[in-house]
Amino acid sequence: MKPNWSTDEIIEYFTLLPNERQFLGRKESHNRLGKALQLKFFQYAGKFPEGASEIPDLIITYMVQQLDLLETTIDDYDWMGRRSSEHRKDIRELMGFRPCTLADQSELRDWLLNEIIPGEHRPIYLTELVYSQLKKHRIEPCSVQKLI
Repeated sequence: MKPNWSTDEIIEYFTLLPNERQFLGRKESHNRLGKALQLKFFQYAGKFPEGASEIPDLIITYMVQQLDLLETTIDDYDWMGRRSSEHRKDIRELMGFRPCTLADQSELRDWLLNEIIPGEHRPIYLTELVYSQLKKHRIEPCSVQKLI
């Protein structure tokens, strides 16, 4: 995710819509915030964040303000726990995505090797192409380690 955002961009990509607020439910504050951050991050980037450090502070501040919470609320969210896993599942279902399978990984490797890498070698651009391809097919990206 890019590090610098304008106010207009933050509002455009990270404003919670009424149906999204309803989707968050009435969970504990830290779980509502974590689910909201994962949802908006996924909508923007096509992947889930691995932790709060992946999300610029200005975006976290904006989300906290929308939910009328304290900024420190995010410190209590367990990004790798059972609840965050449930949140990712709920978000995938809402967005019509599915987890990446071994067959998807194999197809992605073949696509890269046969169609993309012969003409493109810049790692940053290759990463963007992979995320774009996965988003196009509504597949949640697998971890980078699984692609290697």
